[in-house]
Parts: sequence; C-alpha cells; structure tokens
Amino acid sequence: AQTARPAAPTDPGLRPFASAAAKAAEAVLGLPLAVTGLRTRTVTLADLPECIEERSLIALIEAPGERLGLAILSGGLVAAIIEMLTSGRLAPAESGARRPTRTDAALSSGLIERILTETDLAAGEGDVPWAEWEPGFCYASSVEDARLLPLLLDDIRYRFFSAALALGMRGERQVSLSLALPERRLPQPDRGRAVQGDGCQGGHPGCAAAGADGALRRRLVGAE
Repeated sequence: AQTARPAAPTDPGLRPFASAAAKAAEAVLGLPLAVTGLRTRTVTLADLPECIEERSLIALIEAPGERLGLAILSGGLVAAIIEMLTSGRLAPAESGARRPTRTDAALSSGLIERILTETDLAAGEGDVPWAEWEPGFCYASSVEDARLLPLLLDDIRYRFFSAALALGMRGERQVSLSLALPERRLPQPDRGRAVQGDGCQGGHPGCAAAGADGALRRRLVGAE
C-alpha cells in the first residue's frame, strides 16, 4: 500500500489545519495522521443534522461569549482513538460501527481539545493567516442526538470545515473530522467595562467545565 500524503493546498486552511491535526494526533495518540482533503462551506442550523454521518460522535465546542459550535468525529475516527488509548495500536481491521457513548466522548475530548489549540497556533502563522478560523474554542460536552442541536445552538449561519483524514503509517484508516463554527461577529465598540464571563478561555484543559455547562443549562432551560 502507498503511504498517505496530504492533499495539495487548494483550500487556504488546509496547510495550517493539516499541520495542527498531525501534531495533535502525534501528541495525544502517538499516531501518524495526514489530512488528505479539506472542504469549507457555509451552512445553516437546519442544514447541520444533514452534514452529520450516522454514528458520528457529536461534541459541543465553545468560545468566550457562549459562542457554541460542533466537532464531529466519524465512527472510524472514534474507534481509532479508543484503540490507541486502550491498546497503543490500531487493530488490523476496523471494528464495526456503533453508537458512540459518553465514555467514547470523554476519551476523544483530549484529541479534540489539542486539535483546536494547535489550529489556533497554526492559523496565525505564515505570510497569510487563515482568516476563516476563529481561535478560542475548546471542548465543552457531547451531544447524544443531533435532534437536540436546535435547542443548543443559535439559529445562525456556520462555517463548516470537513476534513478527510488518513491514519497510520500507510494511511490504512480513512476517517473524517468536521468542525462547525458560528460565523464571526463584527467587532463591538468598547463600552468602557470589562466583562468577566464564565465562558471558555480556549486552549486550557477543562476550561469548559464552568462556562460551557452554565451556557448549556441556560439554553436548555430557555427552551423548555
């Protein structure tokens, strides 16, 4: 089998995201990872459930100001994470697809967090920063059913980044990771006071424990 190689840099975010994802997978899992493709598009809240493959792990991510988005891991990526964290190697054959559990989400959160942090760093490097990337997001919690998304997310437009990944020395596992980030807000005028919110500060393990849980509770209570 041929060694997996990153795709040609046609999308401006491919280079920084490929570098970030590879660093994160090596640091968290000790696993070679290549981004073989990256597609960027704009979707609405109503579109999001249709963008999620069956048996994917859906994770909420949050930035300061209670800005919520999604990280979506294919079933194959979740299986690889579990294999690497429990046995230290990829199984010869991918296990059958199953519904992800809360334990799967907890074990996958470290990779999600590290990819977001590394992408924050990589997006600002180089001659031309990745303008579409918004830094500061971190893992908040998992979502068991895509039908809950209208209760959790704002009814706005989202930038949807869909990455094809090849895992292993020879790229033997073909999986995917997608991120949905809310469209960036226009800068607000400084009203002369600092807001000390309970939101996520981004890039810090457990940063969502207070802010994200509070945000989710407020959204769910408001929806009842």
